[in-house]
Amino acid sequence: ASHRVRVDAADGGAPSHTPRFAKRDPTHTPPLAMAKTRRTKHRTHVEATAKPGETKNDVPKSFVMKRGKLCDLVSDLTEDVRKVMEPHTAVNLKESKTNKLKDFVQVAGPLGISHFLILSATDRSKYVKICRAPRGPTLSFRVHKYTLAREVQSSQKNPRSPPSAFRSPPLVVLNNFGDAPHQKLATITFQNLFPPINVKKVKLSTCQRAVLIDYDKTTNRFQFRHYSISAAPTGANRSLRKLLTTRQAPDLGALTDVSEFFERAGDASDASDSEGEDAVAARVDLTQDYNRVAKAESRSRVILQEIGPRMELELTKVEEGMCEGRVLYHAYVQKTEDEVVALEQKKVDSDALRKSRKEEQEQNVRRKEKEKTEKLALAEELAGRKKRKRDKSKADETKSTFDKHFDKKYNVGGINDIAKEKRDKRRKAEQKEKREGGGDETGGGHSVGRASAGKSAGGKDGKGKPKGGKPAGKDGKGKGKAPIPKSNARPGKSVRAKKR
Repeated sequence: ASHRVRVDAADGGAPSHTPRFAKRDPTHTPPLAMAKTRRTKHRTHVEATAKPGETKNDVPKSFVMKRGKLCDLVSDLTEDVRKVMEPHTAVNLKESKTNKLKDFVQVAGPLGISHFLILSATDRSKYVKICRAPRGPTLSFRVHKYTLAREVQSSQKNPRSPPSAFRSPPLVVLNNFGDAPHQKLATITFQNLFPPINVKKVKLSTCQRAVLIDYDKTTNRFQFRHYSISAAPTGANRSLRKLLTTRQAPDLGALTDVSEFFERAGDASDASDSEGEDAVAARVDLTQDYNRVAKAESRSRVILQEIGPRMELELTKVEEGMCEGRVLYHAYVQKTEDEVVALEQKKVDSDALRKSRKEEQEQNVRRKEKEKTEKLALAEELAGRKKRKRDKSKADETKSTFDKHFDKKYNVGGINDIAKEKRDKRRKAEQKEKREGGGDETGGGHSVGRASAGKSAGGKDGKGKPKGGKPAGKDGKGKGKAPIPKSNARPGKSVRAKKR
């Protein structure tokens, strides 16, 4: 038999074996159970909030997509541009060839998307369009040369692209931009692609990347570069700086003492091995902690290392709307004022024609829908009539004679009312015929015919006696009425009812 172990306090805590169905001690008090506490909910998904010094509405967000028949040629460049625009961009955006631009515009409003970067390709070149959603303007750039991020990093000895650098937006540095209207518009567009920075409230640890755009006046092209920013302390031994910046343990197997690691020849130089003479100008005094090595109130040197991609862009066209509208600037086509006015008038006429056609089409659609609904309603009504008629005929066929007499007697289903309506209608038609065709002659004919019919129906012979030797009336003396034949019976009333 199975047993369970119970510890009694009277026995000094010694276990005693009792059967399963043994009676419990009424004086035994079970230990107090701990009260159930409510589970604390931990939020696993925290909504992205704006950085200090900026509001949520001020943060620009973007869609980076590829469009066109030869869009596969710029798929790698599209992914690199998305990395540049992180974190305020749709990284996993899946576009298809069936999607139209208006589909993205409709989604952009609820998601707070402010800019579209559209990459396309033709047989001659590749293009980048920067659009301000939802009403423009649109800047079209021609890509003369470009280098992917993986190609840039493959050419470096120690490439640096930490994932933590893409958690915050990059800094924007514009250089040599002119005062022409299209140059000013390009300046504003590039600045608004990324969130603004409040110098008083910004954290240095969030400044991990930089985007440099330089304008060359001789070639009228923009040089696009993408860098990662890092800081390292100065005034220390090179071996010590390397030990602090890297997480790998150095190889000390060939050394007899640790001091030899710091006193090796060539390690006493304070200049950077990559910056040369510009190392002194790149030194800054930090006011905040930048990383685990560069602390506040210490002198450090700023290091820029290219991540990629590189692009050489040329501004070819500026449009007023979202990839459409009046052309504000064109690099190769110049038009006179008359041509511009004619084009604007043509645009207005085409918009008016499009609007009128759309209204006409909507009216036709509404009319067709109305006709369709009426047709369906008529078909349903006819089908219902046929069904009711078919059901009624089936019911009449299956009814017995007793059921038919019962229905007529108690007016089941209103059959007597229907017969009355038919009778009244027939009477009115007869009265109308009498009024129109002379009621006197028609009435006399009817009475004569009725009398002759009654005489023939009575079955009297020449002596005035009914056939069969029976009396015509109830008492057999010929005083009662003759029976009304079925042919002259009123509709809806049986012969037996008439007799009553």
